Amino acid sequence: MREDLGNRIRYARKEAGMSQEELARHLGYTQAAIYKIEKGKSEPGFETLRRIAAVLKRPLAFFLEEDEYYRTPLTNTEEQIAQEVREVKDILQDLYQRGEGRSDYKSTRKTRREPRGEEEEMAEIKEVDLPVGAGDAFTDDRIVKIHRIPESLSMGAHYRAKVRGHSMDPVIMDGDYIYVRRRDYLEHPGQLVVAHVKNIGTTVKFAFTRNDEIGLGKNLGSARWYPEDEVAICGIVVKIERPPNIIERLEQEALDN
Repeated sequence: MREDLGNRIRYARKEAGMSQEELARHLGYTQAAIYKIEKGKSEPGFETLRRIAAVLKRPLAFFLEEDEYYRTPLTNTEEQIAQEVREVKDILQDLYQRGEGRSDYKSTRKTRREPRGEEEEMAEIKEVDLPVGAGDAFTDDRIVKIHRIPESLSMGAHYRAKVRGHSMDPVIMDGDYIYVRRRDYLEHPGQLVVAHVKNIGTTVKFAFTRNDEIGLGKNLGSARWYPEDEVAICGIVVKIERPPNIIERLEQEALDN
């Protein structure tokens, strides 16, 4: 997480006109816990940070951006893109807040066990092994398993894949599962995508556009830009599933700090 994360949380809380006690009540925490987070004495897990962002009505990127991007004035074009990104992420955070697209594996599992008045339609999700090098990420020869889950939990996804690598920590971590809707175009700037970059390979990054280029990165400020004909969008990430062992490890690390 960022070194100044606590400062950003405090700034966003004050801008929202909220006290530490009010924020704690929204999160189900104590005021002392919020105090420690803002002072940098305790680091929130990713799911807690997502909830904080939703309560304070801030895009998650606000808490994760690089200093240079955060402090440097934007051009009109960049500001327009950044505003579009904030609006899209606010919508996604609202979905998570309502429980329609939870990335928390435990919460999803609990939702599955809720009694239903009538049998729900099931969605077929194909689990694939994401290629490291060249090639389409979602061809039939990469399917390793087929899952059937309730339609309401699928978020319209067609594929499920395990993430390998740490380039997107802590947004997506090594071992997380992503659910992907097959698309060959970017629906909105700032979407999390699976993309294939010419001469580089397949990657999972936030995607942005400017003129005839596509930027891929953890956020707009750190995006690496490519000619649009060198980037093929393979799919849009609509859901992140974090296995219990990763959640428990992050929670223990937060306690240790």
